[in-house]
Amino acid sequence: MMIGLTNFYRFQKLKIMEVDAAAEEIGISRHKIQFTETITMREFGAISRTTDKIGNLLKSRLTDMPIEIASENDVNVDNGRITIKVLPVPKSDTEREVFITWGIQVIYVHVFRAYIH
Repeated sequence: MMIGLTNFYRFQKLKIMEVDAAAEEIGISRHKIQFTETITMREFGAISRTTDKIGNLLKSRLTDMPIEIASENDVNVDNGRITIKVLPVPKSDTEREVFITWGIQVIYVHVFRAYIH
Protein backbone atom coordinates (compact mmCIF):
# COMPACT_ATOMS: atom_id res chain seq x y z
CA MET A 1 0.00 0.00 0.00
CA MET A 2 1.29 3.45 -0.88
CA ILE A 3 0.99 6.24 1.65
CA GLY A 4 0.07 9.81 0.79
CA LEU A 5 1.29 12.72 2.87
CA THR A 6 -0.67 15.93 2.99
CA ASN A 7 0.37 19.10 4.73
CA PHE A 8 -2.37 21.55 5.59
CA TYR A 9 -0.83 24.95 6.31
CA ARG A 10 -4.01 26.38 7.74
CA PHE A 11 -4.22 23.50 10.25
CA GLN A 12 -0.44 23.27 10.65
CA LYS A 13 -0.39 19.51 10.89
CA LEU A 14 0.81 16.56 8.83
CA LYS A 15 -1.50 13.70 7.95
CA ILE A 16 -0.48 10.23 6.83
CA MET A 17 -3.19 8.57 4.76
CA GLU A 18 -3.78 6.41 1.70
CA VAL A 19 -2.95 8.02 -1.65
CA ASP A 20 -6.54 8.06 -2.96
CA ALA A 21 -7.86 9.68 0.20
CA ALA A 22 -5.10 12.30 0.19
CA ALA A 23 -5.74 13.20 -3.46
CA GLU A 24 -9.47 13.46 -2.85
CA GLU A 25 -9.03 15.59 0.25
CA ILE A 26 -6.87 18.19 -1.51
CA GLY A 27 -8.97 18.08 -4.68
CA ILE A 28 -6.59 16.62 -7.26
CA SER A 29 -6.84 13.51 -9.37
CA ARG A 30 -4.48 10.68 -8.58
CA HIS A 31 -1.54 10.40 -10.93
CA LYS A 32 1.15 7.86 -11.50
CA ILE A 33 4.75 8.33 -12.57
CA GLN A 34 6.14 5.57 -14.75
CA PHE A 35 9.54 4.93 -16.25
CA THR A 36 10.22 2.86 -19.36
CA GLU A 37 13.56 1.55 -20.54
CA THR A 38 13.83 0.13 -24.04
CA ILE A 39 16.54 -2.26 -25.13
CA THR A 40 17.08 -3.89 -28.48
CA MET A 41 18.33 -7.45 -28.52
CA ARG A 42 19.29 -9.88 -31.22
CA GLU A 43 17.10 -12.98 -31.02
CA PHE A 44 15.94 -15.57 -33.54
CA GLY A 45 12.61 -17.35 -33.49
CA ALA A 46 9.14 -16.47 -32.29
CA ILE A 47 8.39 -13.57 -29.94
CA SER A 48 7.00 -16.09 -27.43
CA ARG A 49 10.40 -17.82 -27.31
CA THR A 50 12.10 -14.53 -26.35
CA THR A 51 9.39 -13.83 -23.75
CA ASP A 52 9.82 -17.31 -22.26
CA LYS A 53 13.60 -16.87 -22.05
CA ILE A 54 13.24 -13.54 -20.23
CA GLY A 55 10.52 -14.89 -17.91
CA ASN A 56 12.49 -18.01 -17.03
CA LEU A 57 15.69 -16.03 -16.43
CA LEU A 58 13.83 -13.70 -14.06
CA LYS A 59 12.23 -16.65 -12.25
CA SER A 60 15.65 -18.19 -11.66
CA ARG A 61 17.21 -14.92 -10.42
CA LEU A 62 14.34 -13.26 -8.54
CA THR A 63 13.17 -16.22 -6.48
CA ASP A 64 11.45 -14.07 -3.84
CA MET A 65 9.20 -12.26 -6.36
CA PRO A 66 6.25 -13.57 -8.34
CA ILE A 67 7.04 -13.70 -12.07
CA GLU A 68 4.20 -14.35 -14.51
CA ILE A 69 4.44 -14.89 -18.26
CA ALA A 70 1.14 -13.18 -19.02
CA SER A 71 1.02 -13.65 -22.80
CA GLU A 72 3.28 -14.45 -25.72
CA ASN A 73 4.94 -11.04 -25.39
CA ASP A 74 4.27 -9.90 -21.78
CA VAL A 75 5.95 -10.70 -18.46
CA ASN A 76 4.75 -9.31 -15.13
CA VAL A 77 7.11 -9.00 -12.18
CA ASP A 78 5.98 -8.50 -8.59
CA ASN A 79 2.25 -8.66 -9.41
CA GLY A 80 2.50 -6.21 -12.29
CA ARG A 81 4.59 -3.56 -10.57
CA ILE A 82 7.13 -4.14 -13.31
CA THR A 83 5.99 -5.09 -16.82
CA ILE A 84 8.09 -6.35 -19.69
CA LYS A 85 6.81 -6.30 -23.26
CA VAL A 86 8.66 -7.93 -26.16
CA LEU A 87 7.95 -6.66 -29.68
CA PRO A 88 9.54 -7.25 -33.09
CA VAL A 89 11.70 -4.52 -34.58
CA PRO A 90 10.11 -3.38 -37.86
CA LYS A 91 11.90 -4.68 -40.97
CA SER A 92 14.08 -7.08 -38.97
CA ASP A 93 13.71 -10.82 -38.48
CA THR A 94 16.42 -11.05 -35.84
CA GLU A 95 15.91 -8.11 -33.49
CA ARG A 96 13.46 -7.60 -30.63
CA GLU A 97 12.61 -4.49 -28.66
CA VAL A 98 12.11 -5.10 -24.96
CA PHE A 99 10.19 -2.44 -23.03
CA ILE A 100 10.60 -2.55 -19.24
CA THR A 101 8.14 -0.32 -17.36
CA TRP A 102 7.95 0.40 -13.64
CA GLY A 103 6.36 3.02 -11.42
CA ILE A 104 8.06 5.26 -8.92
CA GLN A 105 6.56 3.21 -6.05
CA VAL A 106 8.73 0.26 -7.12
CA ILE A 107 11.84 2.29 -6.38
CA TYR A 108 10.58 3.22 -2.93
CA VAL A 109 9.50 -0.33 -2.08
CA HIS A 110 12.88 -1.81 -3.01
CA VAL A 111 14.85 0.93 -1.26
CA PHE A 112 12.73 0.37 1.86
CA ARG A 113 13.18 -3.42 1.68
CA ALA A 114 16.95 -2.97 1.34
CA TYR A 115 16.94 -0.59 4.31
CA ILE A 116 15.08 -2.90 6.69
CA HIS A 117 17.06 -6.07 5.83
